[in-house]
Amino acid sequence: NSKANSKKIIFFSRVSKEKRLDIFLNSLIKENEKLPIELTILGSYSDENYFKKINNLCKQLKIRGYKIKVLGHRNITQKFLSNFDIMLLPSLGENYSHTTVEASQSGLFCLISDQTPWFKKTQAAKQGLTCIPIEKSSGYIESIEKITKLSASKFNKLINEQQKEVKRIIKASSKKMEHLFIN
Repeated sequence: NSKANSKKIIFFSRVSKEKRLDIFLNSLIKENEKLPIELTILGSYSDENYFKKINNLCKQLKIRGYKIKVLGHRNITQKFLSNFDIMLLPSLGENYSHTTVEASQSGLFCLISDQTPWFKKTQAAKQGLTCIPIEKSSGYIESIEKITKLSASKFNKLINEQQKEVKRIIKASSKKMEHLFIN
């Protein structure tokens, strides 16, 4: 894979068992070939043992040549997020996922589990590039492999489709809220 197809991935959420970052990192470790990615991890944590586990997995991946930054909690902006290509969230569940909204609005492709309320009917979901089944952790690796082979225009079309869905849902939610306050 050429450097041009390398993708910058960001995980920005609470670093907790429920968000399943360890599942993704373990899948990367099991992968024989190194994927052309850089990974940045942002987020606060409360479980010291789980955070140590994440750091140990990252150390193993760095030994294999992966570029990984673990930055802890940071306030982020759309401008900061726009430096990345993919937002990763292999979560056990989300009822809304502000992370997904922020990432989409910043122009990132959202690589999420099927336990979030987003993107189920998109082309990306139909192609197995997002909404990864919770029991199929290797799906994240397969998705990244496929994404790195996409042309820039095809990748951007997938991002645009996600952005349109987020915009549509936000607009619909705003109208519902407006209706509640008027009546």
